[in-house]
Amino acid sequence: MPELPEVETVKRNLNLFLPNKRLKQIRILYPKTLKNQTEKELQGFLESEVFDLVERRAKYLFFRFQKSNFVLVVHLRMTGCFLITKTTETISKHARATFQFYETEESLIFEDLRTFGRFSFYTDLRQALKKEN
Repeated sequence: MPELPEVETVKRNLNLFLPNKRLKQIRILYPKTLKNQTEKELQGFLESEVFDLVERRAKYLFFRFQKSNFVLVVHLRMTGCFLITKTTETISKHARATFQFYETEESLIFEDLRTFGRFSFYTDLRQALKKEN
């Protein structure tokens, strides 16, 4: 399991890439990655949302958005990691979710070899903090 310094490093790197990127598509490639919504529900909520920042609370990453109070909470668990790749590249068999953006030809890929990582979606931060802490 990543320790706090590693999770902090992931957060900082995501904050270099994600702010002001408008989400074109999110695909959940391994259904158990998404804990409390279906892929279709998540897509409906996050379609064209613009990323604001990523915050860390303990070992959880809180993805915040500009136009709404929505929060996507990610726990990397043992082997989860985020990679930035060209959209045209073939993704790994360990990819569990992909994020594509309007502004760039790059994608954000969530890879998780052991499939323990989890995403949870909430309509506001208070709800997320109550459920995840």
